[in-house]
Amino acid sequence: MSVGRDPKIVLLCNILAFVAVGSKPNFVFFLTDDQDVLLNGMVPLTRTHFLLGLRGKTFTNAYGHKDAGGTKHVPKGYDWWIGLKGNSRYYNYTLSLNGSAKFFKDDYLTDVLTKYGKDFLKMRPRGNPFFMMLAPPACHAPFTPAKRHEHTFNGTKVVRNPAFNYTSSGKHWLVRMQPQQLPQNVSILDDIQRHRLQSLLAVDEMVKTIVEEVESAGEINNTYFIFTSDHGFHIGQFSLPWDKRQPYETDIRVPFLISGPSIPHNTTDDYPISAVDLVPTILDLAGTEIPNHADGVSFKQRLLEIGDEAQSYEKLILVEYWGEGNKKSIDDRCPWKEDGNLAECSKNAWCKCQDARNNTYICVLQFSYSSRLKFCSFDDNQSFVELYDLESDPYELDNLISTITKHKIRDHHKILHKFRKCRGKRCHGIAHNL
Repeated sequence: MSVGRDPKIVLLCNILAFVAVGSKPNFVFFLTDDQDVLLNGMVPLTRTHFLLGLRGKTFTNAYGHKDAGGTKHVPKGYDWWIGLKGNSRYYNYTLSLNGSAKFFKDDYLTDVLTKYGKDFLKMRPRGNPFFMMLAPPACHAPFTPAKRHEHTFNGTKVVRNPAFNYTSSGKHWLVRMQPQQLPQNVSILDDIQRHRLQSLLAVDEMVKTIVEEVESAGEINNTYFIFTSDHGFHIGQFSLPWDKRQPYETDIRVPFLISGPSIPHNTTDDYPISAVDLVPTILDLAGTEIPNHADGVSFKQRLLEIGDEAQSYEKLILVEYWGEGNKKSIDDRCPWKEDGNLAECSKNAWCKCQDARNNTYICVLQFSYSSRLKFCSFDDNQSFVELYDLESDPYELDNLISTITKHKIRDHHKILHKFRKCRGKRCHGIAHNL
């Protein structure tokens, strides 16, 4: 997974896109924005759980980025293209409707995308397989719910897990910056949690509407439905206010539900998958050739529980982020307002900055039957390194780097280097050659 510049796979946020494909099954792909899976991010999606989770498979180890042209730009290959100009709007926005700009003032964006999705399903030629992607803004900031949902989830509190407001010298410098610990009154975090959940209710309604439309067309048994997010989110973990630019599980783990032909119903799987695996898997399910340059690996056999691959588990997942500095995003009331290395420092968030130019890191997650390790190397002036055993320490409280030998650290760096430089199929065998 790459987050930030030059991602290996770019999943465009806030769009509705359709493309005809030359294969038998249909695909409907729901992509949310900043939806966590570890801090109750799936709680509002009861219909989604019923329609996709109970009718298909949920992957519990899924690891999951916004660049597009103006309203006249329509990417090649799409029959319909409805894209948001800018990023993360819920009201007062402009859409590109197949290259023509249209302004919407009071129409909630998730509802508009749902309507266009339903219209496409009604208008498309019958008998032609299709791929449809719907990417609503929820639950990205400013976390605006539909007006009908503004009074839901009253009394909601942010999840106060063991990592909440936790401080440690074992974290890289941005996490340790002042104030090291958040104040006792963090009601703003509770408000953010409530608004995030509220904004997802319209997404749940979207899923229900689209699934029912496919069902009414008689194509439910020939359609794969995929639900996931680009990445997760933290709210108070490690004394960080709210954001998504850290390498910890809250930020990089995402929900992943999939249903469709031959997928066992009401099952869960802890097999690790990444965003780069989605394209190969979709092509594989469609019976289409997977290009050699694809970095990811199809998990079709695991998904359908076919043969020996259904039992295979050993895998590596790459996580990268390039930090950004932006003086304009620093509140004038914060003491480091002139530091162009920092970014996203708000007085409302106690001037705890969420990003920095050298908040740049590369991590490799190593999965096997007996262990789950995460090794992260930071491109800062300390060359900081973090190592976590996710089996014994799922909240990533204890950095184990001081407990292993220099030789072992070098081995981890070698794996990082190999995995970062590989391309296509050359990436696939690294885990088996450790």
